[in-house]
Amino acid sequence: MLCTSTLAATATAGQGGGMECKTNRVRLRTGEVVDRHVHLERASNVRDMGGYATRFGRTVRRGRLYRAGELAKITDADIATLEALDLRLIYDLRTSIERERRPARSWGSQIRRLARDYRHSGADLPALAAAATPTAADMRDGMLALYRALPFDQAEAFKSIFQAAAAGELPLLFNCAGGKDRTGALAALMLDVLGVARPDIMADYLLSNVYLDAGRRRFHNHIGRQDVDPAVWEPMLIVDAAYLDAMFAAIDEVHGDIVGYFGWLGLGDAEINAIRTHLLEPE
Repeated sequence: MLCTSTLAATATAGQGGGMECKTNRVRLRTGEVVDRHVHLERASNVRDMGGYATRFGRTVRRGRLYRAGELAKITDADIATLEALDLRLIYDLRTSIERERRPARSWGSQIRRLARDYRHSGADLPALAAAATPTAADMRDGMLALYRALPFDQAEAFKSIFQAAAAGELPLLFNCAGGKDRTGALAALMLDVLGVARPDIMADYLLSNVYLDAGRRRFHNHIGRQDVDPAVWEPMLIVDAAYLDAMFAAIDEVHGDIVGYFGWLGLGDAEINAIRTHLLEPE
């Protein structure tokens, strides 16, 4: 089940990887009710990642870490909103082709902008999309495979963002196309290393279904007019608890836990402690 309201939804991981929704607010496992959405006219799924409680008894700082979808069509009013965030770094996780086709608008001379030059991402699922008769099961299997690969395929980019956070190059924003898969995976890893509980990480991840629902419905209407079964594409258009579970399971299988994954990236206790120092409220 998908939430269909704009911001106000109770987002929790339901049985079978679904999303239980109510239509008046965002309520976390802790009972906290918050609005982290950065409201823009021409960009979706832009959020402040702060405000979550952690196992260290400290809260993730607000106004330090942002996640987003693409910023190609933002308006001047949107830029004014983003300027108020006082960003120091933006990392665009999209492929070179995505960035060439839909270049992000630029603002703020103080902002360092980074991206990795690569021509293909599993996030595109090109082979499945080009198949003559893909099924919804094929698409779902492809998404599960994508998430198992994301922490490794995107290691260079993820490491750069973790290093920037450790160095205090904040506030920072990272984004991809929809802000749900590459961005969602990185956001989950960042919250995990900060000590946020997995149910809250999952709730944050599943909120992409709220913010991207209007675009999802437009896509369904467009595909439906072409005599294509919209259900085939549904696994690519949503986030699902099973996807994120697959990512964490892959990390645990290969590296044991998030600390082991950081070690594989070449980031040790010093970097992890620095990230927590910069992104958690003081004790």
